[in-house]
Amino acid sequence: LVVVLAARDRILKKVGKTSLPRLTVYATDQTHSSFRKACLIAGVHEENIRLLKTDSSTNYGMPPESLEEAISSDLAKGFIPFFILATVGTTSSAAVDPLVPLGKTAKSYGIWMHVDAAYAGSACICPEFRKFIDGIENADSFNINAH
Repeated sequence: LVVVLAARDRILKKVGKTSLPRLTVYATDQTHSSFRKACLIAGVHEENIRLLKTDSSTNYGMPPESLEEAISSDLAKGFIPFFILATVGTTSSAAVDPLVPLGKTAKSYGIWMHVDAAYAGSACICPEFRKFIDGIENADSFNINAH
């Protein structure tokens, strides 16, 4: 919730408070249900929460091309993309989103990218799992839970 609020406030300073109904967020269909709730509390309209479809071809991670298409489509329709949630270890499928291409997309559009590594991030302390956080340097925020 805190990072959605921070990202929301940052974009509203640029585009004005009357733009709130056009703010749009992106995550996947594997994202934890708390994300939807955080967005609603932050004032993001339910119909502006984009949960991108995943499948086994990407190991249930966010397909970068689907994100790019969704952002382009939303911009053409007058929406304001402002937040991307990338996950390192979803609770439903342990999916890991590809941080490098997602981070590049976020930077190119000026969108806040948060990395939710609450479930699997602690594994990245081990050298053999650090590849899962390649690209973390492009994140605006990051969370981990040592469980």
